[in-house]
Amino acid sequence: MCGIIGISSNKSVSSNIINSLKKLEYRGYDSAGVATLFDGEINEVKSEGRVDNLEQNFDLKSLKGNIGIGHVRWATHGVPNSINAHPHSSDNVSVVHNGIIENSTILKKHLINKGHTFKSQTDTEVIVHLITENLKIMELEEAITKTLKQLHGSFALGIIFKDIPDLIVGARRGSPLAVGYGPNENYLGSDSYALKSMTNKITYLDDGEFCIVKKDQVLFFNEEGKKVNKKILELSSDEASYDKGDFKHFMAKEIEEQPITLKNGINEYIDKANNDDEVKAIIVTGAGRGYCAGADLSAGKDTFNMDKRSDRKGAISDNGDIDWSHSGVRDGGGRVTLKMFECLKPIISACNGPAVGVGITMQLAMDIRLASDDAKYGFVFARRGLVPEACSSWFLPRIVGVSKALEWIYSGKVFGPEEALEGGLIRSIHKPEELLPAAREIAREIIDNTAPVSVALSRQMIWRMAGANHPMDAHKIDSRGIFARGRMNDAKEGVQSFLDKRPAEFSDSVKNDMPEYYPWWDEEQYS
Repeated sequence: MCGIIGISSNKSVSSNIINSLKKLEYRGYDSAGVATLFDGEINEVKSEGRVDNLEQNFDLKSLKGNIGIGHVRWATHGVPNSINAHPHSSDNVSVVHNGIIENSTILKKHLINKGHTFKSQTDTEVIVHLITENLKIMELEEAITKTLKQLHGSFALGIIFKDIPDLIVGARRGSPLAVGYGPNENYLGSDSYALKSMTNKITYLDDGEFCIVKKDQVLFFNEEGKKVNKKILELSSDEASYDKGDFKHFMAKEIEEQPITLKNGINEYIDKANNDDEVKAIIVTGAGRGYCAGADLSAGKDTFNMDKRSDRKGAISDNGDIDWSHSGVRDGGGRVTLKMFECLKPIISACNGPAVGVGITMQLAMDIRLASDDAKYGFVFARRGLVPEACSSWFLPRIVGVSKALEWIYSGKVFGPEEALEGGLIRSIHKPEELLPAAREIAREIIDNTAPVSVALSRQMIWRMAGANHPMDAHKIDSRGIFARGRMNDAKEGVQSFLDKRPAEFSDSVKNDMPEYYPWWDEEQYS
């Protein structure tokens, strides 16, 4: 994890870059560096250690330039020293990077064969030389688009150019990146905390997007290089979100708040998927060797003591009474599975490793579950003195039956994919390298052959009828669905394409064309 900052302004930027780097230092303190553009030259200073070392070693006030980038580093490729510190620069390009370029070794060999010379041990330096090479024959937007497609891995980037002196390019894939807006200047940063001292107006880049940041303009592009419009958000005035609070340091705050962040992130992406007709199906998998290993037990005996959690304040009164309807009592995993339950797009789980506790219970709200040979499952709650969470007492018996659900929950044992398959928990088992292709094949079968509105309605019908009291409840909804869909374009196209012996081209939109009777239920409230 590293932190990056970029500023394009009508005045000197070095002081604000340094101040922002100090706010970002919780993301890395192995080294720090700054590059500015002034009088047709890239001026670069960097130092091993913390930002204070950079200030002590250089007269940063003399680092002139109205455009600049900065970086704090947590070393992944190459030892922590000033040579491996960011920014990395060629004669005409300077780059700061948060992330890991997985194919850097292959790219480096290719670039060396073209005559490029490398100074550092980092994976980041290949980005500098790729951009330099592509700019020889392409305009800026095309060169950036091609470069990003050549990179495998994760990144948030800030890039300045000697020969294009009025802008910074930012790009992201897998690593967070935000744009901030100010008077006669605009900003690029790893997080809103680094930008908050300068602005409260923020736009977050989505995966695959890049941006061009000038002092008076910001342009956004998708991964194909086409312009896109982005919303400007106004940051909350709640300072608790932007300072350490009661935590000793920001890293402790970040670790403690990971469950909240994960919950909010999943919920946000499901909302986005529901409102984006380009999203036809969702695949959930783990990064690295595991899917989700459950709760972090590093807090010891107080791991599940909600009295100690900052997000649970208010549930217990001063006299010790518990308000059971208070939001602080609510299980975070349940909030996630309830959001999945409401989703209008099919959700496929590709379980690539250990999935214990919430790692398996959150999969229960997904529609189709696949596993690799490396998968392991465990409803381990009773072994920790707890009970099942994430609404699993509703989902699990409906999926595998009451007897099997109770066996797994009573025992709390960890079991492999073979037992999960036999018990009906998963659809199929795959070699690790074949897991995601298998999940994508299922998604593709849905996407290529079915009407999205029909899929959305069917998903809600199947899940919600699992708790119905009588088949009549299903008959009512089936009837409404057939009646409503039969009048719409999709049903006409579905029949006509069959008669014509051609693939159907469904046009009804989940976002705009759900029938009048939807939703047919009164949403349950937490109380």
